[in-house]
Amino acid sequence: MNILFVNYGDFTTNSLNHIGPFANELIRNGHDCIVAVPEKLETLRVVPNPTFNAKTFQTLLENPNAFHNGKPADIIHAWTPREIVRSFVISYQPLAHAKCVIHLEDNEDFLTATWLNIPLSDIVHVHQSILREKSTTALSHPRRARAFLMGADAVSIITPSLRAFVPNHIPTLELLPGINYKATTPPSKSSNLKQTLGINPTDKVIVFTGSNTFANASEMRDLYLAVGLLNERKIPTKLIRTGFTLEKFQASLPASINEHIIELGFVEKEKLPELLALADVLVQPGKPGPFNDFRLPSKVPEFLSAGKPVILPESNIGLKLRHGFDALLLKTGIPEEIAENCINVFQNKGLSETLGTNALAFAHRHFDLQVNTRGLLDLYTTILTNTEVNVSKTTHLHMNENELSLIAKKLVITTKSTPLEKEAEALSSLINDTLSDLTFNTQRVDQLSRDATLTASHISNLEHHLENFKKHADALEKQSDTYKKQLEDYQVHLGNLKNHIKQLSENLNSKEQSLDRALEQIKDSNVILNEFRGFAATRQAELNAQIAAAETELAIKKRKLIAIESSFSWRITKPLRYFTQKLGKK
Repeated sequence: MNILFVNYGDFTTNSLNHIGPFANELIRNGHDCIVAVPEKLETLRVVPNPTFNAKTFQTLLENPNAFHNGKPADIIHAWTPREIVRSFVISYQPLAHAKCVIHLEDNEDFLTATWLNIPLSDIVHVHQSILREKSTTALSHPRRARAFLMGADAVSIITPSLRAFVPNHIPTLELLPGINYKATTPPSKSSNLKQTLGINPTDKVIVFTGSNTFANASEMRDLYLAVGLLNERKIPTKLIRTGFTLEKFQASLPASINEHIIELGFVEKEKLPELLALADVLVQPGKPGPFNDFRLPSKVPEFLSAGKPVILPESNIGLKLRHGFDALLLKTGIPEEIAENCINVFQNKGLSETLGTNALAFAHRHFDLQVNTRGLLDLYTTILTNTEVNVSKTTHLHMNENELSLIAKKLVITTKSTPLEKEAEALSSLINDTLSDLTFNTQRVDQLSRDATLTASHISNLEHHLENFKKHADALEKQSDTYKKQLEDYQVHLGNLKNHIKQLSENLNSKEQSLDRALEQIKDSNVILNEFRGFAATRQAELNAQIAAAETELAIKKRKLIAIESSFSWRITKPLRYFTQKLGKK
C-alpha cells in the first residue's frame, strides 16, 4: 500500500522519532512510504538512514501521484490535527481519496490555550477573531480540529487518555513509538566524551535530550533549579542539555546555575546514545495534569531503553511503570522532589542498577518496532478493507470542499426519513453554496493579494530604482563639479601651453635664422673646400710625379751600386777598404 505520513514540521521535530522508524519498517514490509513536511526538505539529513521518500506539501499538491507505482496515497497518516496538517490533507484528499488516520500525541487544546494565554475551559468557544489574530498554523484550531477528527477513518493515540478527544464510533489504536532494538548497538565504553565535556570523574551527570518550548518551560526550569539544589547540597552535578533553548527561558534562570549546565544545542539522533550512556540518572521533569496526562515525550522511550535509572512524572507512560522498581515517579515535579529522587539514586547503587535493568526490560516490552508496526498495519488493513461508503469522511472530499461540507453531508444522512430531512438538505445546500462563494471570494482575495504583492513589489522596485537614480544624480553632480574644476585647471594649463608654444616658436625662428647663417657659412666653406681640394689634387699630382722621378733615380743608383759591388775591382779592393775603415776608427 502507499502510505503518506504528514508531519506538522520539518525533519528536526521530535515526532520524526516516531514517524521515521515506522516508515522505514513499513518499507521493509513491502509498502511504499512518503513523509511530507511543510518546508525545509534539506533537514532530512538529521534523520539516520532514512529509506522513505521525502516531499514537501507543495510538491505533493502539484504531483499527488508521487509514489513509485505512479499513484497517490492509499493511506494518509496525519500526524496531529494541527492547522498546517489539516489544511494540507483537506487540499490533498480530493486528489487522492485516501483513507485518513489522524494521530494524537498531545492535548492540543492545552497547547493552543497556553499559546493564547487563556483558560483551558475557554478554548472551545474562543472567538475566531482572537484565533485569527494570535494563533498559528503550528497549533490546532479548537473547532476545526474536532471537525477534522470527525472526518477521519481512524485515529491513533500515543496514550489512552487521548481517547477523550476521539469522536464516537471511530476505530482507535494506541500507538506507542517503536525502537528497532535489533539494529541498536550499545555505545563504546571507552569513550572519553566525559573528559571532552569537562566533567570531573566525581561529578554526577543528568542528561536531558530535548528542546525548550513555550509549553514545557516551567517544567524545564524546575529541572534546572533541581540541579542548582544538588550543587548547593555539595553533590557536584552537571546537566547535559541538547536541543533548542528559548532566550526568554535562559534569561529567567539564576546566573549561578549556568556553571552546572552543559548546553550542546541540536545533536543528531545517532549521537544521543553516547550522551545517554554518561548519565547517572535520566530525568523527564513535569507533573500530572492537562499537559503531561495526554502526551509521551519522545525522549522517554529512549531514556527507558538506555538501561539507566529514569525519573519521570506519574502520568502518561508513568502510570504503567512501578515506582521504585521500573522508575522513580514524580507527583509534584517541584525542584526539591526532583533533587531528592536524584540523591536517592546517587547514594543507592543497588536501586540504580534495579531501575536501569527494569526500565530496559519495560522498554523492550512496549516499544518494540516490529510489534508496534504490525499493530499499525492491522489498522491500515482494517480501514482499507472496509467497503462501507461514508460520505462524511475526508476520503470523499471534492475540490473546494472542507470538513464543513462533511458535517453537512453527515447531517443529511442522520436526518434521513425524519421530519428534519428537508431542512437538513436545504441547510446542506446552503452550506455548499456558502462554501462555493467562500472559495470563489477566497480565490479572488488570493489573486488580489498576489496582485497587491506584485504591485507592492513593483512599487518597491520603483522606489529602489528612484533611490538609485537620486544617488546616481548626486554622484553625477559631484562628478560635474569635479569636471568643472578639472576644466578650469585644463584652461590654465592650456594658457601656459600657449605661452610656452609662443616662446618655443620665437626660439624656433631665432634658431632658423641662426641655421640660415650657418648654412651660408657652410656654403662659403664648401667653396673654399672645393678650391682647396683642387689645389690639393694638383699638389698631390706634382708630388706623385716627384716621387716617381725620385724612385726612378733611386732605381738607377741601385743598379749602378749593384754593378759596382759585382765588379772585380770592388771585390779585390775589399780588404783594403776594411783596413782603411779600421784605421779610420782608431
